[in-house]
Amino acid sequence: MRDRMTFAALLWQAMGAANLTRAELARRVGVNRAVVGKWVNGIPDGVQRKRVYPAFGRLHLVLNVMPAEARAPLRAAYLRERGVS
Repeated sequence: MRDRMTFAALLWQAMGAANLTRAELARRVGVNRAVVGKWVNGIPDGVQRKRVYPAFGRLHLVLNVMPAEARAPLRAAYLRERGVS
């Protein structure tokens, strides 16, 4: 079932497992708390209404603060939803 969960849902779940707030994750990866909120809520942003994801270069920072068992599913969902093979 985890392989069908969205990046946003998996991120929210992983944050809970790591006992991380949006503010703490934002601090650790160097972004604004509101940006993390968009990631975990899967909120479309901007004129084109595209979902907001961490920049690919920042993804490793996000993954590094998550529990080890959450990293592969998060990465897979990110790549799947971004259309990267």
